[in-house]
Amino acid sequence: MAKKNEVVASNGLDDYFTQVISNRHVFYVDEPVKAGGKDKEPSPTDYVLGALASCTAITMRMYAQRKEWDVGKIKVHATLSSVMTGDGVRQKIWKEVVFEKELPKAQEDRLIEIGEKCPVSLMLKHNVEMTLEKVDQLDEGITKEYTREGTTVVWKPNRCIHSEKCWRGLYSVFNPKKHPWVNMDGAPVEKIVEQVGKCPSGALSIKDEV
Repeated sequence: MAKKNEVVASNGLDDYFTQVISNRHVFYVDEPVKAGGKDKEPSPTDYVLGALASCTAITMRMYAQRKEWDVGKIKVHATLSSVMTGDGVRQKIWKEVVFEKELPKAQEDRLIEIGEKCPVSLMLKHNVEMTLEKVDQLDEGITKEYTREGTTVVWKPNRCIHSEKCWRGLYSVFNPKKHPWVNMDGAPVEKIVEQVGKCPSGALSIKDEV
């Protein structure tokens, strides 16, 4: 089966401030003030450019390491802008790279060629089939665990219906504006277990110990 990348994004508590959960990490997104946000976190476009620049740098470093080339630090600058073409206004991304160490021209050219083949570059350059549809409930998908004193709280974000019972009932533990949003040190374990039991969707549960 092909590798599957997935994230869950949810907002609604603070305008455009959005929580994004991946398989292993949680991060946050916001919009700049001029777009109606509060600029608390990078914008979606910032993250796309960051993913592109970092993926390019990582891919070049992986190749350099395999070749045992000492390139020092690799810095990639990515810029998105609108340009006028014969077909009208289009968006274009410029990427620039700086290698800390002075390299032979052949090595530089090869690294740039390899960098253009990074997964994010290929995804953006080629047409990617994309859909958006309304569903009644998301698959369970991503699962997060938070443990203290042998007690583990399990969170399944796809099952969350945002009833707000968790954080309204025990804000010292469940704070959607913080990372991680579950603070197991915020209350006695028995209070946490009690509050988790009030989750109406089952998005929060206590892990059964084997």
